Amino acid sequence: MSVRRCLGCMRPIGEEDPCPYCGYSKNDPAPVNALPPKTVLSNTYVVGKVLDMGQDGISYIGFDGYSQKPVLIREFMPQSLAQRQGSQVMPLEGQEAMYKALLSDFEELYTALSNLKQLPSLRRVERLILANNTCYVICEYFDCITLSQYLQENAGELDWEMAAPMFRRLMEDISVMHQHGVLHRGISPDSLVLTANGEMKLTHFTVSGFWGENGRPAQLAEGYAAPEQYSKTAPHGEWTDVYSLCAVLYKVLSGTMPPAADTRTVNDNLIPLNQLVEGVPPVVSQGIMAGLMVDQQLRLRSMRQLIQAVYYATYEAPVSVPQTEETTGEYVPGPQPEKKKNWFVRLPVWAKVLLICLPFVVLVIVLLWVLMMPDYGPSEQPYSSLNSSSTSQIVSTVSPSGSGTSSGGEESGTSSAGSDTVMIRVDDLRSHQLEAVMNSDIAQQFNIVTTEEYSNTIENGFIISQSLEPGTVAAQGSTLELVVSKGKQNVIVPSYSGYSLNSYINELENLGFTVTVEQQYSDTVTSGSIIGTNPAVGTSVDRSVSSAITVYQSLGRDPATISSTPTSSSTPESSSSTSSGEEPTSSGGETTTEPDPEPGAAD
Repeated sequence: MSVRRCLGCMRPIGEEDPCPYCGYSKNDPAPVNALPPKTVLSNTYVVGKVLDMGQDGISYIGFDGYSQKPVLIREFMPQSLAQRQGSQVMPLEGQEAMYKALLSDFEELYTALSNLKQLPSLRRVERLILANNTCYVICEYFDCITLSQYLQENAGELDWEMAAPMFRRLMEDISVMHQHGVLHRGISPDSLVLTANGEMKLTHFTVSGFWGENGRPAQLAEGYAAPEQYSKTAPHGEWTDVYSLCAVLYKVLSGTMPPAADTRTVNDNLIPLNQLVEGVPPVVSQGIMAGLMVDQQLRLRSMRQLIQAVYYATYEAPVSVPQTEETTGEYVPGPQPEKKKNWFVRLPVWAKVLLICLPFVVLVIVLLWVLMMPDYGPSEQPYSSLNSSSTSQIVSTVSPSGSGTSSGGEESGTSSAGSDTVMIRVDDLRSHQLEAVMNSDIAQQFNIVTTEEYSNTIENGFIISQSLEPGTVAAQGSTLELVVSKGKQNVIVPSYSGYSLNSYINELENLGFTVTVEQQYSDTVTSGSIIGTNPAVGTSVDRSVSSAITVYQSLGRDPATISSTPTSSSTPESSSSTSSGEEPTSSGGETTTEPDPEPGAAD
């Protein structure tokens, strides 16, 4: 039985109009160039009202007729380069090459994001649909408010104790995102949102390449964009997102937006954060200011460095050249180095040679004296490598006050200086992605051993539990056992409608399936498209019993039968493609085998 839903919020409303929840009316006009409400994509997704319109596309609320849940639909529709002609998006005359290039960038960006769906701080990308000469991205939908709105409701600023846990997970996930080659380039209080359960997520990913008539990027968050974003030639990198996130932190902790980066290149009057606001820890202020350096060569270069700076205080700010303390009103610091240089130049050649060789002569004499000592010999107890460990680490270290002496003597092979044990504070790794942990310094501090088990609450690849209690200390090199989720034990085989073969295989593998591809001839499905699966789409599979799935790919019509007259008898291929009760249908230029989810029920 169909249920009439509001196209503004996708809630059931029966015959009421306007919607009692969001106020949307079915008579509300759609913006120019937007898809008409009730448009159905891939025979599955119903398009609702427009949520926002950007330079590279339009976002709609949608409804997934298969899962019966709201979704967010992002359509590539750059209005400066294209227009809508019926259901097709057509580039404007003379803009064909630019449209094609940016469409490719759009598809590449969201394909990369679809492989990062396990990162909770990013809006999850479910699938891409290529149709109507454009690309549609199906994303998760959730109720949220922007960080800007949240700050307005909280006196315009937050203290560090409240902001620290909100941003920690976000920084970790952005760091992993950067490792996969994805940049955001638009982090601001408007692209960061807070969900109903308090999670912070990064949204509004866009492709770069849109420039306005004023010579600036079309989508530029003033005050949060990095200096290099004002240039068409300056390179972008992880440091670009670092600048933007530090600008957001500056706004969150002080209530004041930093000056636009292009004005700071002329007159940098940015006040250090801890001088502007009392209560901000000096190390936090130092780390944020290091991320806001105008010169990208002096700026923190990665999100990992920012995490270390503000959470672990392991960053050392660049030291500027100090002025000479003995400077008086009669003397300028600059000439002193020149004076030393002239003094050396005036020396005779033999004196210069003597001064240059003197340190080496002294070094040789010291070495000979040491080697000739009667008690000299190689140490039987070399120093432990732990004493020379790097200080740039993701966890803090504590050395015991007593040095102690090894009771094993020569058997231990370590001296008393090497017996000092470096202790590591154990971080809480639960609900963190294993990949992010293995790419951090924690992997060098502990001997990590992983086991996997199914979980209906923790996503695939995320840590369920750990053997060392968070907050305790353990010796460096200790074994840290991590239990990692394999995802849900019972998984429903997803629809392949709108997927290419490779993208569908990738989707299945992300769900934990082991995929086998078999090719068959088919009189009804075009060559290269998917005929069906075994188990069939919609089947609930217990992965503890078997995670194998077979995908059948069409080879097109059998050459041996092309010249023959078609008969009414069914082929083995058509029999296998309809054995699950699915009827191939065409929608939006795609071949699908999904049952109609009755999308017309939304109104």
